[in-house]
Amino acid sequence: MSRAKKYSANAKAEPKADGGANGKAKEKSMSRSTTGSVKNAKKSTGSDAADQLVMEISNSIAQRAPSTRKRRTPVPAAKPPVAAPAPAPVSAPAPSPVVAKAPVIEKKAESVVATAPVVEKSPEPVVALKLAAAPVAPPAPVPVAAPVAKAAPAVVEAKKIETPVPVIPAPIPAPVVDAPAKKPAAKKSVPPETPKSVVPLTTRVVEATEAATLCVFCYEDAETPIGTYVANTAKHLVEQGTKVHIFSRGAFANVASGVELHVVGEDVTDDLIDRVRSFARRGMKAVRAAFPNGIPSNAVLMGHEWASIPLIAEFAGLGLRTIFSIHSLETQRSDMKSALSQEILKIETDGLRAATSVLIQQDAAASHAITAVPECGSKIVYAHHPFSTRPIVAELDPGSIKAKYTIGPIDPTVLFIGDLDDRHGPDVLMKAVPQILKNNRQARFIFVGDGPLQWPLRVHARYLLLEHAVRIVGHVGGSELLDLIQAADVIAVPSRSKTEEWPILAAWAAKRPVLSTQAMIGSLLKHEENSVVTYANEGSMVWGVERLLFDEGLRKKVAENGSKTLESRFGWNCAAEQLSALLSVGAR
Repeated sequence: MSRAKKYSANAKAEPKADGGANGKAKEKSMSRSTTGSVKNAKKSTGSDAADQLVMEISNSIAQRAPSTRKRRTPVPAAKPPVAAPAPAPVSAPAPSPVVAKAPVIEKKAESVVATAPVVEKSPEPVVALKLAAAPVAPPAPVPVAAPVAKAAPAVVEAKKIETPVPVIPAPIPAPVVDAPAKKPAAKKSVPPETPKSVVPLTTRVVEATEAATLCVFCYEDAETPIGTYVANTAKHLVEQGTKVHIFSRGAFANVASGVELHVVGEDVTDDLIDRVRSFARRGMKAVRAAFPNGIPSNAVLMGHEWASIPLIAEFAGLGLRTIFSIHSLETQRSDMKSALSQEILKIETDGLRAATSVLIQQDAAASHAITAVPECGSKIVYAHHPFSTRPIVAELDPGSIKAKYTIGPIDPTVLFIGDLDDRHGPDVLMKAVPQILKNNRQARFIFVGDGPLQWPLRVHARYLLLEHAVRIVGHVGGSELLDLIQAADVIAVPSRSKTEEWPILAAWAAKRPVLSTQAMIGSLLKHEENSVVTYANEGSMVWGVERLLFDEGLRKKVAENGSKTLESRFGWNCAAEQLSALLSVGAR
């Protein structure tokens, strides 16, 4: 017992030499373990066994003391910061040493002290020993590792289940593979193939004395301006000896005798391009039926607007002359933003290149045609148009029109139309009013127009007390002007120089007598045949007005002849003569 105390005293003295707090704690734990083991040894084996055990313990303490001194200084400074983060990221290797050592400790509780020096030689077992000493530490990694390992596959399985979900929507490709949408396209492609299977269109040579043949293709209805042009020109061409064939979608009720009408019909579809192509196919089929022995070599095709261009290209391929009639182009009708407009423009440019002559119905279309196809400028021919009489021939009550201007229904009325300036000469007529009223007190005068002489004329009428017989109404247009022309008894054009002729033509269209001056005579007016011609002074004007007012037979004669002049010089026969010239000599 004295030796054990001596060794324990030495062991206690050595930690004090280090002077550290850790040394004191270690000494206390070691002393407790040694004293407990000695007491147990005495009780079990006696004095001899106790002495032997004490010797073994003292030897182990002697061997352990130097090692503990060397390791205590680096452990607090370096080991804790390095050891703490190391196990956190490395999850797998950390629990392995703990699980391996646990069975050894459980089998031999007495060998814990004996194996302690061996474990503490390396830094890694020291950490494992400390974890093993606390019974709570070993189980902690085991439950944590098990749920993590189980959760990981669950996450993976969830991802695998989610990935097929966006792939599953098989309905998306179903609309793309739209079989019903493709079937109509296949049906539409069938009609173009049918004409190809027919015998190709041919021509036959004719004698020079044979009358020319004009094939007119009109996609528009008969009531439209284009249909009116086709019907009226065809009538006059037949009268001149030309053979005319009209190929149209519908019937023309006002076609003259001698004109052969071929109604080709159309396909009912919402696609405009398909309807036009169908019209072309039907038109070519009708041409083959109309000319079973071949088209005459002197035949000319006249197509109106872009719907007839496929037929123009077909005839041009046979070496026949073609006329492309244009009222407007797609660049005038739309902003060219749609795909349909682009396709129509392409068709129109092809027609401008293929046609022999380009007949411009409206002057504005010429610039657009030259912009689209510059080389077609030499083909352009401006169409002759008749003076329109349709808005004027309507029957109306002249008395109701005169009443709007506070004029009696039977009061003779002289109408002036034009600018109120020196060229048009309204002052010449105004100065003749006082002399005319002396012989015809019921005569009335209406001045229509604006200009610098408007206020001088008003002052003159007031100064000479003519306001009861003179009406200066300013600008009047449209149907109101046409009604006023029909209600007037005489149309006066007292121009000092050459001015526009449309007031004369409008008077003839309404079958009203015209009073004009020598400045306007030219090749149009003939004195006392289709008009009364005077000089541009007030005395001559008085004579001319009274000549017409007091001679009713002359008024009727001049009005009838004027209407005939209008028909012969500015009627549909003039447009037909232009087409006849194009049939014989081509474009001019």
